[in-house]
Amino acid sequence: MGRKKVWVEFEGAYSNAVVTLNGNYVGKRPFGYSNFLVDLTRYIKAGEKNTLKVTVKNGMDMNSRWYTGAGLYRDVNLYVTDYAYIQLDSVKISTPSIDTDVAEILVNTEVVYEDRGFRELYVLTEIFDPKGEKIAQDKVPVTIGTSQKINVRQKMFVSNPRLWSPEEPNLYFCETRLMSGDRILDEAKN
Repeated sequence: MGRKKVWVEFEGAYSNAVVTLNGNYVGKRPFGYSNFLVDLTRYIKAGEKNTLKVTVKNGMDMNSRWYTGAGLYRDVNLYVTDYAYIQLDSVKISTPSIDTDVAEILVNTEVVYEDRGFRELYVLTEIFDPKGEKIAQDKVPVTIGTSQKINVRQKMFVSNPRLWSPEEPNLYFCETRLMSGDRILDEAKN
């Protein structure tokens, strides 16, 4: 499998969460309404049993108008990535101009490299119509260096887009992959 990064994402831990792995402090989140990501790489024991502990503390007083309970109340996700990866929740899609003839689609993706040296990679982004058919794609070469974070910008056009409305709620999908040759290092689906 080679060297990998290991992350855990908590989509909701209420509140004052403290996370340890194998007895080592790895992260905290004082609030409970937004997700947070913790890097487990340094303390994970590959091929062995690992203990991930999440402690949440919420006083007896009501401290919120929305949720005053305690605990993990949303999903917890485990991610295993290469040392080059797409930053979680970083793919941003916009349509600066759109009409029934053509849609201009901009996709911004944050790529992170947490190793030494340089890597020649590329970002492949594909747009799929409501039926799941690929209707646009763009491939951008990326040279990234030691402990670098870069923003990759891509522009695509879709002819005759099926616009969204309450009567026809057409949804398009975007898949972004970080590639090294033919190997997928990471991907994000929106």
